[in-house]
Amino acid sequence: MREIFLEETAEVIDKKSATIKYNIFKGLSYFFYALSGIYIFISLILMRQSTFAENVLINLLIIIVPFAILFAVGVIFAFFKGNFYLEYDYTFVSGSFRVNRVVKGQTNKLIFYFDTEKIEKLGKYQSQEYFRIEAMHDVKRVFLTQNKTPAIGKNFYYIFVNKFNGRKYLLIIECGEKFIAEILPYVNFTARDKEIR
Repeated sequence: MREIFLEETAEVIDKKSATIKYNIFKGLSYFFYALSGIYIFISLILMRQSTFAENVLINLLIIIVPFAILFAVGVIFAFFKGNFYLEYDYTFVSGSFRVNRVVKGQTNKLIFYFDTEKIEKLGKYQSQEYFRIEAMHDVKRVFLTQNKTPAIGKNFYYIFVNKFNGRKYLLIIECGEKFIAEILPYVNFTARDKEIR
């Protein structure tokens, strides 16, 4: 078989809304970082002027606890900002499939990697076979797209991967028919859903 390299991205459809939410959470994280820095600065000035209690332990608690809370809130906002602008890159290279999570086009993290021989089923999302697999008790369903409806020229497909990292995964991806058509020769015939054979 010939060497093949395919790449497709499930981009965010509503980029304006995603950007606004991302920037709000980013701004709030910076705000709480700055607030924690200002608090520690003011606390140290007041501590030097001896307006705090004489007990050193109480002074430290008065300074550290609010600082830690403010800083933690900033970390939480920074952590969750990426959930609003997620894109997924699907890469297929002659028998291996890789999925990367991309936050706002900047950070790229590998989240799934497997060979096509590990694919137990491949088909259209919400087909009869999909619902049969989804009903299994030990299957973890993972959406690898941010969109609720597919972009123009794309559809939702599922990939059922058995015993990947000791678990069974039902991956939902958003890609074009051409991408799936190029993968099919590398997938076992019995693993293909009857709707895409």
